[in-house]
Amino acid sequence: GYAGIAIRHDVIWLEPALPAEVDRLAFPLHFRGHRLSVDIEKQTLTVSAPPSHLPAVRVGHHGTVHTLPAGGSVAIGLEAHQEVRADLDDGDADPWG
Repeated sequence: GYAGIAIRHDVIWLEPALPAEVDRLAFPLHFRGHRLSVDIEKQTLTVSAPPSHLPAVRVGHHGTVHTLPAGGSVAIGLEAHQEVRADLDDGDADPWG
C-alpha cells in the first residue's frame, strides 16, 4: 500500500510512497493496544499516540528506529527518501518492473 507498513522485530516500519496526485494520507493504526494516528504528507511522516499507561512503541523509517511514548508524536522528514509513484494508468506500464 501507499503507507508501506511492515511489522518486524516489534517495530512498525513505515516506508510511504504516495502517488503524485495524493498530497496527504491519514489513518488510525492499532498496535499493541495503542490507537496510533498516522499522517503522511509529501515531506513529513507523523505518528502520534494518545496518552495511556501503555509502553512506548518503536517506529522505523529508512533504517532508523524512533521511540514513540504514549501521549507523544514522532515527525520524520521524507523529502530525501520518498519515491513518488508514477501514474500507472498507461496500459503498457508494468508496476512490478
